[in-house]
Amino acid sequence: MRSVKLRLPPQKSGQAEFVLVFDGSSRPQRVEYREGDSEMRNVEQALSDGDYPISFPDNSSVKIVRRGVLSCSASGCAMTIRPLENVALAQSVQK
Repeated sequence: MRSVKLRLPPQKSGQAEFVLVFDGSSRPQRVEYREGDSEMRNVEQALSDGDYPISFPDNSSVKIVRRGVLSCSASGCAMTIRPLENVALAQSVQK
């Protein structure tokens, strides 16, 4: 697991799960809200602007799909990046 502290607009405390699709960059090409506190839906663009610890091999056209759990409190927000654990989730990303 990897955690990344993020600077996000002021939020209420809460937690939500997102799917992040990386395409050759440490910034996600796409961010999709999956579940969790509904007031956290509006941070997708801010999550797209963050840098994450994702590495790609040289000259690769591979896309990396990760599950991210965003947790926010009064002290700030952090995204924990995890591998996908559910094939159905990965299929929904391919839309």
